[in-house]
Amino acid sequence: MPLKVAINAQIRSWRPGGEATVLLGLVRALGQLTDSDDSYTVIAAPENAGLLRDHAGPNTRVIVKDTGQRADLTTRQRLRRARNWFGRMVAPSMWPEVPLSDGFFESLGCDLIHFAYPDFTITSLPSIFQLYDLQHLHYPEYFIPEEISIREGRFPVACRIANAVVTGSRWSKQDIHATYGTPLNKIYPIWGGPPTANYSGEPTPIAALRGQYDLPEPFILYPAAMRPHKNHLRLLDALAQLRDQHDCRINLICTGSNRHPHAQVIETHIDALNLRDQVRVLGLVPQQDLRGLYAAAQFLVFPSLFEGAGYPPLEAFHAGKAVICSTATSLPEAVGEAALLIDPLDRDGLAAAIKQLADDDTLRADMTARGQARLQAFTWEQTAHTYRALYRRVGRQKLTPDERNLLDNHLEKP
Repeated sequence: MPLKVAINAQIRSWRPGGEATVLLGLVRALGQLTDSDDSYTVIAAPENAGLLRDHAGPNTRVIVKDTGQRADLTTRQRLRRARNWFGRMVAPSMWPEVPLSDGFFESLGCDLIHFAYPDFTITSLPSIFQLYDLQHLHYPEYFIPEEISIREGRFPVACRIANAVVTGSRWSKQDIHATYGTPLNKIYPIWGGPPTANYSGEPTPIAALRGQYDLPEPFILYPAAMRPHKNHLRLLDALAQLRDQHDCRINLICTGSNRHPHAQVIETHIDALNLRDQVRVLGLVPQQDLRGLYAAAQFLVFPSLFEGAGYPPLEAFHAGKAVICSTATSLPEAVGEAALLIDPLDRDGLAAAIKQLADDDTLRADMTARGQARLQAFTWEQTAHTYRALYRRVGRQKLTPDERNLLDNHLEKP
């Protein structure tokens, strides 16, 4: 029997970033599965409905739920909803931060719902909760107290109630288990492919990029939102050290959202270190410009302090570029032996790795080849098949042997 899956893609404030690009990649990948009659209903907010429709396939419909919108329920749906809630009569008092369904999700005629952002509603449908990471507990100083309170009011409850929890890496799986006590056999760490592999069209030619952004030659690339945990300041310190101690001038291009207050701290640090002639901060750039920057860069540097699942190294592999990568959290899991690994707190080690990779053409070629081989483990096709198998398991449908093996592999401990 064909499975009907609801994917809740609403978010309080839509912004480009890791969660958004992974969601768009998943919607596109599911839309390319043509070997079944399963169908997907993506519930969008007005801000992201257009993008989701652009990525949807013939087996997917995108609908918009406006604030406060409710839907009429059939008698059977009302009975099912009431029966489910009867066992949770104390839910509002026990879990005040977790909303109860108003019936809209149940009215869609789907067999289960996947909450594809780290938000959750108690419904009568079998559910999958997507929880990318617990950064708010590791670096609470980077969050306002209200945000921590909301997350801690909802995340543990969602992990308890949902039929399955999806996260971005095995590292995050262990972190969720250790923090909330969620059983390991309930948490599925599912990687996506490189988000840039889903971008349509050709990369912007380098000549056009040089004219538009006044790019230096050569340059290394760091695409990351300008937030404290991305570790831009230590990267800038390493570049200044290379210039002052080794007469080695490395040009750096930074892309990513600069709406966070920390962006001004980064800009001030660039000026304090007198690096303005070596560093370009471009902010968010169009998708094809980003692909062009990957293609033109000498290599990627990614010294982040925390990543539930870091995708820029995979994007660099996809572009055929060597990578310097942090040893923090999930990143070694992503790159394996296909990147130069550095302690993100060690400025000297970061500087040495940058100089080594910039000076050694043979090493860059070797790391590029390793990255291409590593990328074979991260494809959107495999991601789509894994999610579909999980949907079928949660929807209590019979799995093929391949689907069982696929899910069981994701349940193995690191």
